[in-house]
Amino acid sequence: MNYFQKALIKLLAYSLWIFSSSSIQATPPASVIKPSGYSQPELDTALLNFYQDWKETYLRQQCGVGRYLVDMAADGNTVEGGTAASTLTTSEAHGYGMLITVMMADFDPQARRIFDGMVDFFHDHPAQSAPGLMAWNQLRNCKNAGENVGGSNSASDGDMDIAYAFLLADKKWGSSGKINYKHEAVNAITAIKQHEVDPKNHFIRLGDWVDDIDDGQYANTTRSSDFMVSHLKAYADATGDKSWDEVRDTTYAIMASIRQTDSPKTALMPDFIVGLPNHPQPAKAMFLEGEDDGAYSWNAARYPWRVALDYRLNGDKRALSALAPINQSMDHQHYPCRS
Repeated sequence: MNYFQKALIKLLAYSLWIFSSSSIQATPPASVIKPSGYSQPELDTALLNFYQDWKETYLRQQCGVGRYLVDMAADGNTVEGGTAASTLTTSEAHGYGMLITVMMADFDPQARRIFDGMVDFFHDHPAQSAPGLMAWNQLRNCKNAGENVGGSNSASDGDMDIAYAFLLADKKWGSSGKINYKHEAVNAITAIKQHEVDPKNHFIRLGDWVDDIDDGQYANTTRSSDFMVSHLKAYADATGDKSWDEVRDTTYAIMASIRQTDSPKTALMPDFIVGLPNHPQPAKAMFLEGEDDGAYSWNAARYPWRVALDYRLNGDKRALSALAPINQSMDHQHYPCRS
């Protein structure tokens, strides 16, 4: 995991407390805790300082008038994960940026202008399958990466965050202005369902491309960074489409199967899970991205706070069951998926 990914996870985790406490759910479940030893003003100051550092380091206004994006290589580190050599950003980074911006709107008077500029960049780079999804990888010339890296394909995790960010924007600002955020959210949610969810077995697939590449060998695969279970509930609530509840239930079932069979001590997830729907198991090394495809690595590192958010916002006890063993094993020095 590079510095960019660590910074995003840290900032999003910090943001959850302030945003969710003030805007979504006033009273968290009793077992949700804050960092100890700090007053709320001290926590707020730490968050704001980190947010300003993040903006100064990664947020850029380029690739068109009024466009905003997250420059993944702005810290001078190499962008990994199978991206092109001259990568500027990806849909995952863009989704993170949209989430961060709307969650910090109470503290940043520029937030809506930045968010709308990110929406414009999103519209400039639709995935090849649907305008409600985003092309995965953009280059420093502001164009999508070539087909050799799947630059115009979609990635489910980026699209899911973008859809949720639109729901938060509708909640924060309403949808009667220049951009109808609710309409954008529904368009994205509809496209995710059509192109990134297995229609028969209700699990989240890697993207819109899995049926068309390498004889469909990736079609029965999911990625633990896509286990955004609270997003799925929000999609169901926003659209009235209860099939999202099935996707949420299936996601929890996959998590439980991996914990029981492959990770009984730590309850950590591997980056990629194959063998769906009937035999979920960690992928082999070099399955898609590298040696750690079947281990707890840079994709799976996002899993604990994704699941924590479902407990924080919705009090789902399945989330607590998934997280408790992780907390109990935190004194270990390393966390192999198989334990």
